[in-house]
Formats: sequence, C-alpha cells, structure tokens
Amino acid sequence: MGSSFKSTHDLVEALRAHARFLRSQGGGKRLQMQLASLRGVGLPGVDLSEAILPGADFTESVLRNASFERADLYAADFTEADLRQVRFSRADIRGAVFRGAAMSEADLSGADLRPGAYTDTSMKLVGARKSMRHRARASRLRLNAGATVFDAADLEGAMLKETDLCSTDLTNANLVNADLSGSRISNAIFANANLAGADFSGAYLENIDLRGAILAGANFSNARLIDVQIPADTGALDDEIRDKLDNHLLWLGSLGRQGERANFSKLDLSGLDLRGCNLTGADFTEARLSGTLLDDAVLDFTVLRNTDLCFASLDRARLDGVFMPGAVLRMASLRDAHFGEARLYRHDLRKKPGKPWPAQMAGADLKNADLCFTTFIGTDLSDVNFIGAKVDAATFDGCRMGADMKGALRARGARVHTV
Repeated sequence: MGSSFKSTHDLVEALRAHARFLRSQGGGKRLQMQLASLRGVGLPGVDLSEAILPGADFTESVLRNASFERADLYAADFTEADLRQVRFSRADIRGAVFRGAAMSEADLSGADLRPGAYTDTSMKLVGARKSMRHRARASRLRLNAGATVFDAADLEGAMLKETDLCSTDLTNANLVNADLSGSRISNAIFANANLAGADFSGAYLENIDLRGAILAGANFSNARLIDVQIPADTGALDDEIRDKLDNHLLWLGSLGRQGERANFSKLDLSGLDLRGCNLTGADFTEARLSGTLLDDAVLDFTVLRNTDLCFASLDRARLDGVFMPGAVLRMASLRDAHFGEARLYRHDLRKKPGKPWPAQMAGADLKNADLCFTTFIGTDLSDVNFIGAKVDAATFDGCRMGADMKGALRARGARVHTV
C-alpha cells in the first residue's frame, strides 16, 4: 500500500476506526495522515468525510460514490481517478490536482478550490520526515503556491454551487450541464472548456477569459460579469464559414455525437477575423489563411499541413498538439503563442489515457515571423526555417532541432533548454 500503510490490513483497520469516529462510537479514530499513499486503491463508496489527508496521492484510484465531505484534502492528487458521483461538499481541496479525472455528477458545492500547495516550510510544521519531503519533490505536488487543477477532468453534471473558484485551472474540462450557480469565480482558466448548458445564474465572475470555451445553452441570468472575455462573434462571416464553425462547436460540445468536425481544406480564408475561436481538431490542410486574424484562438490538435499563414496574426494562440508540417508562416505574428504537448484523456475507465501528443512543425517556414515570448515545449522543429525570425525571450524546451540551430537561437536572445 505504499509508504503510508504497511499492508492492506492496516488500511482496512484505519478505515474501520474512521467509520466508528463518524458514528461517535467507542474506539473510533479520525483518519489523519500527511502525504498518505493511496495510489491505485479501489474504495468505491468509502466514507472519508472529515478525514485529514493533506497531500494524499489518490492517482488512478477507484472512489466512485465515495464521500469526502468536509475533508482536508489540501494539495491531494486525484489524477485520472474514478470520482463519479463523489461528494466533496465543504471539503478543503485547495491546490489539489484532478487532471483527467472522471467526475461526472460529483458534488463540490461549497468546496474550497483556492490555490494552495505544500512547501518545505509547511511540511516541517507538520513534522514530516525527510523521506516525505523527498517524495513530494519527486511527485506532481507543487512546492509553491499552485492552482487547483481540473485540466481535462470530466465534470459533466457536477455540482459546484456556491463554490469559490479563485484561480482554478479548468482547461479542457467537460462541464456540460454543471451547476455553478451562486459561485464566486475569479482569475480562473476556462481555455477550451466545454460549458454547454452550464448554470452560472447568480454567479460572480471577474477577470475570466472564456474565449475558446463552448457556451451553447449556458445560463448567465443574474450573474455579475466584470472583465469577462467571451468567445468571438462570428456573425460577420459568410453563411458557409459560420455554419462550419457552429457545427464544429456542436461537434466539440457533444464529444462528437452531434455536429461535424470543420473541414476547411484548400479553402481561401484569407483576411478573416477568427480571433478567439475554438478550432480544436479542425482541418486546414493546404488552406489559405494569409493575413487571417487568429489571436487568442484555440488550435489544439488542429491540422495545418502545408497551410498558407503568411502575415497571419496568432498572438497568444494555443497550438498544443498542432500538426503543421510544411506550413508557411512568413511574416506571421506569434507573440506569446504556445506550442506544447496535448493529451487525449479518455473517461472510459477501462482504457488508459492516450500518450502526450507533441506539436509537429517539421519543415515549417517561419522566415521573418515574430516569435517573441512564444513557448515551444517538446515540439518537432526539424528543418524549420527561422531566418530573420524575432525570437527575443522565446522559449524552446526539449524541442527537436539541430545543434547549430540551438546555438543560433540562443545567440539571438532565445531561451533554449535541452532534455
């Protein structure tokens, strides 16, 4: 059972003592342990209400229908866990990680989702051993303040009523028909999130970027919106393009059950305003996007093979997992864009999530492009033309490129890190 429990028997006895504690029976003892190792356990329906388990590792555990009401789960890790119909109401889950977790119909109403993570100082205060600190460094626990993370979590129909979502990361999360009514949401990240049918009635939203999010049927009645950026208005586009985009959003929002993936192959889309659009998975093979505005667009898994993007603007665009070998981006602006790995999570728990999908740019032409502050992580940049490109403060982390190119980029002000 890992370092926290010497055997399955020890865990069972601890759970029995906790159950007696909850019933106020003799011999009861609250389950209380820092950095508990519960990775991969199968405990469907277990009642861990009021347990104190900060930093616990529940990665890939099966906890369907369990209860964590009013529990202390500060900085716990639930990556890829089965948390369907789990109750987290009033729990402290600051800084916890739910990346890729299956959480349909989970109840997080009133939970504390503000940022938080273990530090060396906090672990010394609770008397953690040196080995625990070592494990924390080696695991996915952050050692400084970090957001509560729901990246790619399936929260369809989840209860988040009257919840504090300050700085919470909901990138790629599925929040279809989720109840966020009366919640306080500030500085949260909803990039590429599916919010179709979500209820935000009476909620307070401040400094939220919803560009790229799917909002079909979302309810914002009586909500207070302060500095909220909404998806692009496509009303000015011609009927054919707008219909393709609407059907594409329906395809994304229904997880492929409705609508249709947008296919723009070989079409001339030059000069269009597609800023803030969610184009995840769309196909632009050999299309013309010369001078097209794609600032703040979401282009994860998008196919841009041999696409003409000369003079296009992709400032702050997200291109994780993009496939663009042979694309032409001469004189394009990609300031503060992001090219990283994307992962296809599966919520059919009989299967493992797919492997990370890196961005592919082999043979792309970036001559004279503006790449200032752009981030490339694990990207295939073999045979890319960087002649004249502005790379000041651009980051190249673990990218595939020749040694000569690494040196040339460093000399021009880029940060190049090798694996």
